[in-house]
Amino acid sequence: MYKFMNILEIIIGLVFVMLLFSLLATTLMETIAGVLGLRGEHLKKAIRHILAHEGDNQVLNEFEDNEFYKQLCAKRWWSPAKYRPPSYVSANSFWLILSSTLFKDTDNNLSKMRARVMQLSEEKKISEYLKKILLHLINESENEDFVRRQSGIK
Repeated sequence: MYKFMNILEIIIGLVFVMLLFSLLATTLMETIAGVLGLRGEHLKKAIRHILAHEGDNQVLNEFEDNEFYKQLCAKRWWSPAKYRPPSYVSANSFWLILSSTLFKDTDNNLSKMRARVMQLSEEKKISEYLKKILLHLINESENEDFVRRQSGIK
């Protein structure tokens, strides 16, 4: 019984030490990622991958010039003139920025939005992938509007 207690104490001690090292490593990695802005840079690359098409950065530039996107960016402490991209953009915020960028003059009319997506696709300003996603979202919105009208929800 005495040997069992010693072994149990050693196991508990090892688990505790491993948890401390894990916490230390996580804290160190979070600090490095925060200081260097790695998450923001990775998010910026992902947004560039989605919005920039065959070297045409017009949609990407309009997205990054959006005032709401700029509000999400943080000033760099070592260079106040430069901004660091946000490390997180919620799905709702992303859609709000993207829709206000792409659908400025559509007055939330779904058929005008659909026509705008087709126009951007024909002008090669958006990829086929982004076209499919946007058309899917517009169709989903149309389905939700139909369900609301049928159920009497405004």
